[in-house]
Amino acid sequence: MIQRLGSGIVRMRILVLTLRARPKIFSPLNTVKILKFFIDLPFRFIFAFFAFTFGGLIGWVGLILSALRFFHVINWPWWVAALPLEYGVLYCLYMTIDGALYRAGLKDIGGYARATATDEHIANAEFQQALRSLERESEKE
Repeated sequence: MIQRLGSGIVRMRILVLTLRARPKIFSPLNTVKILKFFIDLPFRFIFAFFAFTFGGLIGWVGLILSALRFFHVINWPWWVAALPLEYGVLYCLYMTIDGALYRAGLKDIGGYARATATDEHIANAEFQQALRSLERESEKE
C-alpha cells in the first residue's frame, strides 16, 4: 500500500509539472471562443426543436394531439397528448449535446451517421474534424 501511495504521489508531481509546462490554454481569444460555443448551444437546441416539430411527422402528431386536447376533443391527460413533443425535446437535447461534443473534438462520428451518410459526407466531416484538431494543436504551441 505504501508503494502504491508513493507511486501515486510521483504521478501527481509529474502531472503538476506537466501542467505548469503547458502554455496557458485560457487566453482571451480562447475564452471568447469558449463563450461563443456555450452561447450557441441554446440557439442550436431551439432551431433543432423547431425543425423537429414543424418538419417531421412526430412533431405534427404532437401538435395535433395537443390541439385536440386543448379543444377538449380528447380527454387524455396533457402529458399523454404532448408525449411526441416531449420525445422531441429529449431527442433535440441529446443531439445538441452530441453535436457539441463532436464539434469540440471529444467524439467521433456515430454509427447511425455513418450508416445514413454518403461517403462524401463522412470524408468531409472527418476532414473538418482533422482541421479543427490541427487548429487546437497550433493554438497550444
